[in-house]
Amino acid sequence: MEARVGAVILIRRKDGECLLQLRDNKPGLRNPNIWVPPGGHAEPSESMIECARREFYEETGYWCAHLNLLSEFMDKMSGWPPYHLSVYWAIYDELQLISCHEGQALEFVARKNAELLKVPPYLVELWDLALEKINGMKE
Repeated sequence: MEARVGAVILIRRKDGECLLQLRDNKPGLRNPNIWVPPGGHAEPSESMIECARREFYEETGYWCAHLNLLSEFMDKMSGWPPYHLSVYWAIYDELQLISCHEGQALEFVARKNAELLKVPPYLVELWDLALEKINGMKE
């Protein structure tokens, strides 16, 4: 069975900033020391939306009540087995506290700073897509 990973792009509606996690810089870790949306591997019997919600909560302490599928694709990286990545988006509720339970740091990042950070190649495109979806919603 191929590996399955779920992640969440959490956007703060007032400024479009996205919550990103700076991954640990450990030997043997895929994508060490880069900024990613929080997420992780699915359990065998778990749906991808359940996985994304659980992993996001475990890593941030934030419960995403409403998740929306943004994209699904095979994430391929030289030297690593590919995995099925399901990315969801949500709007930060401005109520729950967020804390870093995994990785080196967790912070909301301005979109204009995304290209200045070391991020996976797909992140900026998905961030822009999430912003389009949010901007198309009625308040």
